[in-house]
Amino acid sequence: GLLACSRDGRYVATPARDAAVVREVGIDGFFRLVHPGLRSLAFGPSGEYAATAGLGPVRIWQLSSRAEVGRLLDHGQVTNLVFAQDGRFLATGGERGINVFRWRPKDLIDEVCERLVRNLGRDDWSKLFPDEPYVATCSNLDAEPSG
Repeated sequence: GLLACSRDGRYVATPARDAAVVREVGIDGFFRLVHPGLRSLAFGPSGEYAATAGLGPVRIWQLSSRAEVGRLLDHGQVTNLVFAQDGRFLATGGERGINVFRWRPKDLIDEVCERLVRNLGRDDWSKLFPDEPYVATCSNLDAEPSG
């Protein structure tokens, strides 16, 4: 069965029905990371995040808030998870082979900005995000593209 321990020894997780039961060592009580069909759990190297695999997308959890903070679509049944030593990447393994993902929002934004040639203009922004003030997402590009 599934049993995982964070690298810093702070957290231990065991499987339960459609969830991982996580205990913080030295503290009474536990919390659950709910993921139907749970098959795998991995702790990030800092112990701040964990990832779970089960039915549907891989879920990313912030342990301090006990909140789900992201999902990764692997397009297949994931049975194994592992974070890279530096925590920047999460590898998934399963019926579609091995896939490696950037998962932290800043890393994803950086990757997108490396590929873009311009930021959205104010008109495009207002159509996509009508209730949000304009923000240039990519600092390496002009804030307001010309013509």
